[in-house]
Amino acid sequence: MTVLALTTALTALTALTACGGGSGSGSTTTDTAGDNATAQKIVLKQADLPSGWTSKTHQTSPDDATTRKRFFECIGGTDPKPQQSADVHSPDFTQGQLNQASSEVQLMKTAKDASDAMAALQGAKTVDCVKQLGQEAAQTQLPAGTSITDLTAAQLKFPTLKDGTAAVRVSFTVATSGGVNVPIYADVVYFRAGRALASLSTVSGGAPMDAKLEEGLAQKMASRA
Repeated sequence: MTVLALTTALTALTALTACGGGSGSGSTTTDTAGDNATAQKIVLKQADLPSGWTSKTHQTSPDDATTRKRFFECIGGTDPKPQQSADVHSPDFTQGQLNQASSEVQLMKTAKDASDAMAALQGAKTVDCVKQLGQEAAQTQLPAGTSITDLTAAQLKFPTLKDGTAAVRVSFTVATSGGVNVPIYADVVYFRAGRALASLSTVSGGAPMDAKLEEGLAQKMASRA
């Protein structure tokens, strides 16, 4: 479970990081309840996963806000909070000790806010910023007796969903004092649908997450957006 805890900490960096570029074009009246319902509809559901996956309620880390702020600054974005009208997490799904899947959906007040956010996520800085913060997280979150090596981040080729898609893969090896080395692959897929910004995060050990499963989960979310 120490490996699971570590991968959870690292993949928190690749949770949805919508970085709105401004206040949007014009004012709008926000239906907060309606936007929350829309986000709840889109996020990952137990029925989306194959048999053998279990779920638990998502727990937000106290460090999330600080980490996100630093990420926004790194990629040249701004704090999206003023532009948000809803922010919903799915449960955290697991299979065994290494495989994980989760999602998050934010509704922005205007389509321009969402479009600006997606443009920033598709920018050249995103991969390097994920890698930088991942290395820092590893230094502070590693359980005693473990270390990571070969941490890399790269753009992940992924089918285009709705109004735009961006995807990143973080990979590294967890080494224990007992001589066990476990390759870990953490993917995050972002997509935009109108005012909605969604992310799907997955983690797998030994080999990358099955591409058909990952694409199928993202497409199920997109079909509800």
